[in-house]
Amino acid sequence: MANNNSNSGNGAIYFIVGALVAVVAAFGVYYFGGLEGTPSDNADFSISVNEDGIEVRE
Repeated sequence: MANNNSNSGNGAIYFIVGALVAVVAAFGVYYFGGLEGTPSDNADFSISVNEDGIEVRE
């Protein structure tokens, strides 16, 4: 009878594929804004509200 040894390397292949999926998912979260961090104070415009109304500065 012949021995079937094709299952011997599947663990490494599953590990590599799983690692690639995890890297792609992490990059997608980072790229699409999931990990932006704290907002900066260098805004292009400002909005203020006081008793005279709303003021927008650019």
